Amino acid sequence: MIKALIDKVLRRSSKPTVSTPPHNASPLVEDDGSTRFGRWLAADDPDNPFGIEGFDCRVFTQSMLSTTSDPRIAESFLAERQRLVIDDPAVLPEGATEAACALSYAYRGEVEDGALCKASTMEEKWDIYLRDDRLYFCRSWTGQPVFVGAFTHRDETISIDRIWTSGAQDFSIRQIDYLIRSHLFRTPAAHPLPDDLPREPHAIASYSFSQYGKRCGFGVYGDTTRISFRI
Repeated sequence: MIKALIDKVLRRSSKPTVSTPPHNASPLVEDDGSTRFGRWLAADDPDNPFGIEGFDCRVFTQSMLSTTSDPRIAESFLAERQRLVIDDPAVLPEGATEAACALSYAYRGEVEDGALCKASTMEEKWDIYLRDDRLYFCRSWTGQPVFVGAFTHRDETISIDRIWTSGAQDFSIRQIDYLIRSHLFRTPAAHPLPDDLPREPHAIASYSFSQYGKRCGFGVYGDTTRISFRI
């Protein structure tokens, strides 16, 4: 079942590490500044496992701590660690609009309602739940749904054919696809960058960490739903 694909340590009952979310984020290590935020990789770079130009920001996203002076945020995060279900299946992102999509993934296991992915630290930004025929993608420190997807499982295939989002619909579809690949299936995945994001290392690294947390590492402008990891 899907839960078997998820790192069980995220579901342990011990108290999670609280560093607090991204109001002020600072790197754990510094360097000379030239590659502090990451580096561009050409499509044919031997270090590029995706075969498309992108920005490798792992040096930044995997060395960050999130900090805040507001204890209520830390309390909210800890409270959300105890939640294992979506209480109201009708909940949607505030001001959401509905959009059709066609995301599908091969999957031969069973499907079970509940928490499919839980952040273990505040450097991890997402909790993901399944209830009935919907997937809920929620911010780990607030519990607020950012995306909801209509979910079906048949013929060894998981499909999302509709989403609800308060953001740009096409970009939200790319974000949902990334979260399914990276957070549920735990496979290497390129994360989407918005077209209007400045193509500057600091801007890309900061955006990537604030949106996707320490699990992301390779940002790409354009459609990321057809990008495969090359072994």
